Amino acid sequence: FWREVVDRVGREAPDTLLLAEAFWLLEGYFVRSLGMHRVYNSAFMNMLKAEENAKYRHIIKNILHFNPEILKRFVNFMSNPDEQTAIEQFGDGGKYLGVCLVLATMPGLPMFAHGQIEGFREKYGMEYHRPYLKEEPNQYLIDQHIRFIFPLLKKRYLFSEAKDFILYDFITAHGIDEDVFAYSNACGLEKAVVIYNNRYKHTSGYIKYSCEKMVKDAWGNTSYVKKTISEALGLKKDKGYYYLLKNHRNNNYLLISGEDAEHEGLFFELGAYEFHLFIDINELTDDSDLTISKIYNIYKNRFFEDFEELYIKTKYENLLSIFNDLFNIRSANIDNFLKKMEELFKLLNLPTDIKISKPLSEKLIFISAFTSLDKDSGLLNLTLADLMFKEKNIDLLELLSFLKIDVVIKKQSEKQRLVYETLRKMKCFERSNPYDFIIKIFEDLDIQKFLAVNIYEGELYFVKEPFEELLFCLYLLDEKGYLTIYQIKKLIALANETTYSVTKFLKTFTPEERTEGGS
Repeated sequence: FWREVVDRVGREAPDTLLLAEAFWLLEGYFVRSLGMHRVYNSAFMNMLKAEENAKYRHIIKNILHFNPEILKRFVNFMSNPDEQTAIEQFGDGGKYLGVCLVLATMPGLPMFAHGQIEGFREKYGMEYHRPYLKEEPNQYLIDQHIRFIFPLLKKRYLFSEAKDFILYDFITAHGIDEDVFAYSNACGLEKAVVIYNNRYKHTSGYIKYSCEKMVKDAWGNTSYVKKTISEALGLKKDKGYYYLLKNHRNNNYLLISGEDAEHEGLFFELGAYEFHLFIDINELTDDSDLTISKIYNIYKNRFFEDFEELYIKTKYENLLSIFNDLFNIRSANIDNFLKKMEELFKLLNLPTDIKISKPLSEKLIFISAFTSLDKDSGLLNLTLADLMFKEKNIDLLELLSFLKIDVVIKKQSEKQRLVYETLRKMKCFERSNPYDFIIKIFEDLDIQKFLAVNIYEGELYFVKEPFEELLFCLYLLDEKGYLTIYQIKKLIALANETTYSVTKFLKTFTPEERTEGGS
């Protein structure tokens, strides 16, 4: 009867979609023999809920062996009006999210039940005129869908077809782990890899070889093939080719070697109901200093957060080490500072002759009289380094920005970030009048933090040592004599007299002082 219906509909109403609700485990028959366009796949819900993972993997393997195109005819779901709600069957934790991820990334058509996304527990009936339970949407579950599931539904073109769908065995030290669903798919140049552990346990292992799959050539001849994960993803096997995979679960990265992927496969660790999903797969080739190779040797089979930062840290490891030292050298130890500068110039292939001009030398003699700076003076050291680079017609901060080292320096610690930003802003500010400039400085949030501005009994205060260090750096940067020794001493005295109160200190600036310029 149904075969006749399908044939007649095909002739008389060819645009009609025939969707069947099949008997238990007869889904393949309804598609293959009766010719239904789509069929509800109840095995997906029942077997993944009961964690009959080996049985469901066996079903997929059989379909791949007989006719992979059947997979894209399935309508997969986690609940329907005849069953308990999805949240009752799968909860709202890791298992729900993992199974829902498989729902969104398997070939076929994913179907979401009434109230599934909102986490409603009341069983939906078509005869209901209204809900009988007063339920509030589960915002946590909604957020999980927004974060993990909805972006995948927008890329269904990558998952819905069966032509490039490949299922893998997850091989552990004890054999095949049937609880892990590992598969890949592709659409054009886009590739995706999904690994999900559908059991409350920890597991680790490799995916390398696919399960057998029937393929047809252009003449309709069938053959059965197995692929490696390397072949399926189109990875180059030659030495020096690497691939950066971004994990959809947490935006962390995994770096793999094309050569090792071919010989070993891909290694993964999975916690209870944990998944990994890779959509962004980018090819990298190593540079002359083997930076990517160094990263791979350190982080093989391990995830990391920021590839760009890690690349810069690895490539410029020696440079960063010197800059870290510069941030921590005591200002009184000028010999140690000059030694570090010589190392820095050498690394950058610059002339290592270091000459301190007479005006700068005289300024340093004045600054050295202040014993309060006999401490870690990052801002003073970075300012001196900037001036020495200027002697070689190089802007230090522009160089650091060009090499992207500035990003790493600022991320290493809040102290380094504040030092860097304070110097950058001091170089940018107009300094024709020192008093107006000081007022402007106190308006900047980063410089406020550098000065350790704090509230005590409702009043703002700043700290003596960073304030003096900032003044001396302004003095060093000032080539036109806008800031004199007299003015520095006066500003330090005013700060002391006003007990380092921001409001009282700034109020001491008289109109005459604001217009006296460099006198």
